[in-house]
Amino acid sequence: LADRAGDVVACMNLNQAAREAYWGAYPTLPAQLHGVGEEGVQRRD
Repeated sequence: LADRAGDVVACMNLNQAAREAYWGAYPTLPAQLHGVGEEGVQRRD
């Protein structure tokens, strides 16, 4: 594949930074709602 044009790469980098900033504003859940182990999936009540 040919290299992408510099403006395309800059746009992709800007979009990635915006996505990371957006999702970084929302902390993950402190505890998992579902756990997956060797015996299957468990749901916490």
